[in-house]
Amino acid sequence: MADDDYAVIKDMLERVRVIYAAGNSASAEQVNRLKDRIQGYLAKRVCIENQGAVVRFKYAQNSIVQATDEVLVLGRGTYQTYIIAKNAIKFMNPSSVALGGTLVAGKRISMGIVGSSNGIATHCRVLDKDGKIYAVRLYSNTVITINGRKKIV
Repeated sequence: MADDDYAVIKDMLERVRVIYAAGNSASAEQVNRLKDRIQGYLAKRVCIENQGAVVRFKYAQNSIVQATDEVLVLGRGTYQTYIIAKNAIKFMNPSSVALGGTLVAGKRISMGIVGSSNGIATHCRVLDKDGKIYAVRLYSNTVITINGRKKIV
């Protein structure tokens, strides 16, 4: 939790404690002001948490990467990496490599070279029924799954 969030929550809890200690002598106005402040804080947190996060990196190996929006691979690619993105996984360089591992996206995956001539298993899955998987080149032992329909290259 960020320091400013900690301070806000601490202050609100202190005000709750004061109102609780006052018992029946606490005014309805005090209680309503605190209630509005708590509801405002919670509404702000929900907005922040519902914003999608985009994860960007150049290279990943033996890693787990998760994003609430997109994963953008800007460099040479991924090796034995597990990637999950709510919306899309995009390899920005057409010569980038997805070698081994698993890629799961909600709507779309676009990649450069997938798998290797040695047949290293690479799993690519899109969950949406209208999802798409694009690749410049697919090597054997690449598993493509869209909406539960699986194809092994």
